[in-house]
Amino acid sequence: MNRFVANTLAGFTLVLIFSMPGFAQSKPTVQQVFTGTVTCSGRITRQYACQKNQTLQSCTIDCVQSGFRFEMLGDDGRAYALEGSLAQLEKFAGGKADLTGVLREGENVILVDSVSKSGKLNRPILSGPVAVDQSAAK
Repeated sequence: MNRFVANTLAGFTLVLIFSMPGFAQSKPTVQQVFTGTVTCSGRITRQYACQKNQTLQSCTIDCVQSGFRFEMLGDDGRAYALEGSLAQLEKFAGGKADLTGVLREGENVILVDSVSKSGKLNRPILSGPVAVDQSAAK
């Protein structure tokens, strides 16, 4: 076999191997906690308006039922699309919540595993001495 054919076959084989699904592993998925307001994309983009005497929760649920998707306006100022249990998200619609899930990089989509009232998750407590201003107590 001549050298050209051997190099061509080797290159072709490498292309096939690297194009196989699962060969190039993506970043490992790590669960994180995201804090923010559970809302809908229509409210964020101002394409959906609440009715006059409507609660934020019912407005958000109506917005989603109108074809928009659940989103979270994070405390970091970013909007994240939410994918997960609609029943869980509806409980916290319009309110602040802690969402545990995996961020799908590049898409700003959180794959939600659980939702809880903001501040109710077990978070690390800072330890160490605490400075107390004695002059304020007088």
